[in-house]
Amino acid sequence: MNKENISPRTARDALIIELLGDVGSIHDEIKELPNLLKVSLSESLKMIASAVEEAEKTAEKLKEETQAVLVASSQAQLHQVQENIGKLVKSSIDTAVEKSLSGAKAEIQTLEDRIDSATAGIKKHNPAIMNYVLAIMMTAMIVTMLFSTIYLWGKFMKPERPLDTRSVI
Repeated sequence: MNKENISPRTARDALIIELLGDVGSIHDEIKELPNLLKVSLSESLKMIASAVEEAEKTAEKLKEETQAVLVASSQAQLHQVQENIGKLVKSSIDTAVEKSLSGAKAEIQTLEDRIDSATAGIKKHNPAIMNYVLAIMMTAMIVTMLFSTIYLWGKFMKPERPLDTRSVI
């Protein structure tokens, strides 16, 4: 029988027919639901995939930026550490040199004191007298060397035996 030809006999039949028609419509919509879900889900999945891809790009960009910041920070820290080490080494060397110089200064002062005490006797005498004594000694040495040279020159010029001219060539 044809649905259009069936006419309801009672109000109840009419309600049942209408209800069956509504159930059929719902059934058709339920059958169409997977297709609608596919379309809407595929669009949602595409949006999710593009969002995930965008998130990955952003994460990669953040990773690169973070690495650049970390490299710059580590280089700055390294430079700061090098400066601090340089300052510490300089202060350590300055301290060591200062101690060494103060020790050397003390030794020099001790040596100066010894020299002063050793030369105290010489300083007591008149330096002019010492200069005269040295001048007299130098004069005596020069005179002695002069007479020795003259004596040796005389010995060489007057040999005790004649020279053989044949042997000298």
